[in-house]
Amino acid sequence: MHVLEKLSEDKDWSVRSKVARNSNTPVHILEQLSDDEVWNVRLNVARNKNTPVHILQKLSEDRNWAIRYKVAFNKNTPGYIVTGK
Repeated sequence: MHVLEKLSEDKDWSVRSKVARNSNTPVHILEQLSDDEVWNVRLNVARNKNTPVHILQKLSEDRNWAIRYKVAFNKNTPGYIVTGK
């Protein structure tokens, strides 16, 4: 098991949050963390420079405005997600 995969399942949300922010975290782990119940974990997925578009699309509809804000300023986010067009 990959170290980041193991850490992504940690009970401590701050550990999961750091995994979500890590630029070496594989996409399948970012996908898992994008559904985390703790908003700070999802926020760090949204700001991760390696988060792919399909995850950013999902997070652009998150109930938390700060997560949507981070999606809007992620360099991987295409304009159609930001503008809704």
